[in-house]
Amino acid sequence: MKQTIKIICLVILLSIFNAYCLYRDVKAVGIEDTYYPLYDRPYKVLGEETVLASNFNLLWLVSVTPPPNIDFAILEAVNRQGGDAMIDIRVWREKEVWVVGTIEIIHIKGKIIKYKKDKMK
Repeated sequence: MKQTIKIICLVILLSIFNAYCLYRDVKAVGIEDTYYPLYDRPYKVLGEETVLASNFNLLWLVSVTPPPNIDFAILEAVNRQGGDAMIDIRVWREKEVWVVGTIEIIHIKGKIIKYKKDKMK
């Protein structure tokens, strides 16, 4: 009897401290034409970029990392390719519930553009 109780307690403790994903949800947040205001100037597309902004809450209450900053994530993507703006933006949110807490991830995907320089006359 004592052996059975010890095994049950061990299984419960291992399952609590093991980081099992209990639930995962992915939802589309939206589609935007652009994040920054576009100028009436010709531009070229440098490429497509995907960035993430995430947050982790320990035990579903205590925020361990700062909340997701979409502005910073888009600025990082634009600067990574040396562009001026991001267009054709798609955003989706992923939420994972683990035994030890929750993770919220915001995925941002779009095209990075660079404005062409005007020729001097």
